[in-house]
Amino acid sequence: MTHNSSKRLALLIPVLMLGAAVLWFGNRKAPEPTIVEKEPIITAPTSQAKIDNETVEFKLNTEPSEAEKEIARQESILSSLPASLRDVPPPDSLDVDENGDLIINAKIRHMFDHYLTAIGEEDIETILERIRLNLDKQLDEPALSSALNILQGYVDYRGSIDQILQASGAHAVNNFDPKNIASLKQQIRISRSQFFSEDVIKSFFEKEDQYDDYMLAKSTIANNNSLDIEEKMMALKAIQKNTPAWLVEQETKANRIGDYKQQEQALRDSGAEDWEIKDFRRRELGDQAAANLEKLDLQRKEWNNRLTAYQDEIKEAMAQYEDTASNEAVARRDQIRAKHFKDNELRRVKSLDQIAAGN
Repeated sequence: MTHNSSKRLALLIPVLMLGAAVLWFGNRKAPEPTIVEKEPIITAPTSQAKIDNETVEFKLNTEPSEAEKEIARQESILSSLPASLRDVPPPDSLDVDENGDLIINAKIRHMFDHYLTAIGEEDIETILERIRLNLDKQLDEPALSSALNILQGYVDYRGSIDQILQASGAHAVNNFDPKNIASLKQQIRISRSQFFSEDVIKSFFEKEDQYDDYMLAKSTIANNNSLDIEEKMMALKAIQKNTPAWLVEQETKANRIGDYKQQEQALRDSGAEDWEIKDFRRRELGDQAAANLEKLDLQRKEWNNRLTAYQDEIKEAMAQYEDTASNEAVARRDQIRAKHFKDNELRRVKSLDQIAAGN
């Protein structure tokens, strides 16, 4: 082999080795890719999503829970007062001692009576729930349980009074003999021990009983035909000696008001002018009381004017009906009432209409 041949061979060997390497690697299979399974990606709910280029609205669940509904219902009972209570100041908060016990006093009965006056405007269940919710709002245990027990006793007591009155026939007209009334009052007082403790009875009814005893004693003296006027006056003075001071003071004040009304009416009957009536009121009652009475006069005058206009319209409207008790006539009467009056005024006017109709 010549020198040139050897040189060519030396150059060819690397080329052959490179080609062999290419062939070897070219025949190998490519490694299978490793597949890594990933957890599905969960995105937070959104209020919108894009589907086929259209926006679809999702309604989120905004329905209140049962607990939220109940809270809203209770708040509605507390805030949605009947017409007769809307402009009346709420009763005072009940008292609790340093141990958390309810202090038994007249505030408790006053609170109950405040809400119970709405009987006729609302059902008794709603009224009682409003009282319970108010108690729960202002009292903790053990005062709360005490107040709730007293409330239940008071409701049962009021029911028992009605039963006693029905059984005695006290609802009958002209059944006002002082002896019958005294007997009836005694039955009611005896029944209280079934519903209340002694401290509740004293706090709730002491002044009421004192007033009833005093008025019954006066009525008995007035109706005693065996006494002449002088003897009756002496008997009245005698019972006043044993009458509580608060009651004597209250009666004295009532007598002053009665005397004042008689004097004012006498002035009006004699033809006194408005300025003379105002001057009389200022001298007898003071500036503030005189101003209050003047305001009351204006309200009474405005009421009477509305009542007269209503009655005139009712009279004209009812003349068009053969049967004023027909559904059409009743509906028309209600429509006219609503035109002239509102809220608790409607109850008052209905009562006046019933009296006028002799019902």
